Amino acid sequence: MKRTAACLFLALVGSAGCATDTDDNGDIDVPVTDSKADGSTQIDLQAGRTRTISFTVTSKPVDISVYCGISANPDVVGAQFTVQNAGVGLSTASDPVAGYWQWSGTLTPGAQKLKIKGVDGSATCDVSVTSFTASCSSSTSFHTPETGHNHLRVGTQVSTWGDFPAAGNHWGAWAKWNTTYTKPVKRGWYLHNLEHGGVVLSYACSSPTESAECAEAAANLEALKAASGETRVIITPDPDQPAMYGVRAWRFGMLADCYDESRLNDFLGGTIRHGREDIDVNPPIPYDPTTTTTDCHNLMAAPDSCN
Repeated sequence: MKRTAACLFLALVGSAGCATDTDDNGDIDVPVTDSKADGSTQIDLQAGRTRTISFTVTSKPVDISVYCGISANPDVVGAQFTVQNAGVGLSTASDPVAGYWQWSGTLTPGAQKLKIKGVDGSATCDVSVTSFTASCSSSTSFHTPETGHNHLRVGTQVSTWGDFPAAGNHWGAWAKWNTTYTKPVKRGWYLHNLEHGGVVLSYACSSPTESAECAEAAANLEALKAASGETRVIITPDPDQPAMYGVRAWRFGMLADCYDESRLNDFLGGTIRHGREDIDVNPPIPYDPTTTTTDCHNLMAAPDSCN
């Protein structure tokens, strides 16, 4: 798994040089480190307990990372927690995440507080706040606690999918690999791509012809796919996602308001081929995954997905 200098991601930081949470009361001070430095503070996370992280920022953008460990087994949920800070767009607690959350952007200079509340399980977590310089600095990434992987009848909608699903129960086939779609691929199909270890690149438009901004986003994701060198990837519009750019792998999601090829490519490279199944092949029968009008009996041997 790749690790960037800007954030902790799927790699525990060694104990050397790391501050440790030894006080059960009050705020926990976290230093803001330079982007070229490695530093983190370890906190003890327990269900029902809230830890308040205090740090002071300047006008430079920062990466805020919370990493509590992620099992190599994709069916293990892991320790869950929520985060809260109005400056990162979370005036109330976020939805629970499992073991990993990251935010990048610019906060109001001065003292800041991030509340981290344990929801389920316990873990020792690495928390870091890292400053950096970039023209594109707005992104959020996470590891979802969703582990559902059952096949559903084609057309079934699932409430837990939300506006940016990265895992969950889905339909019995998947979209063709290494393909760019100009209409939104249905979520019930592309979640199956994620389960097979692939990556979905998406942009918040109905089509690349919707606007000049949409055309630019589609072209940027084509460039990202080419830069990655990966073929187990699809590109699709997704008008319901909450930011312009999205990168998804099984249980991992990243949203960004602007295009930073290096940052997005690091995330893609670090999460591809971490699904429940490692499958490169395309569906046995060609079909259009932007619709549900397919004879799924002939599509694949998945009678539990057929009408």
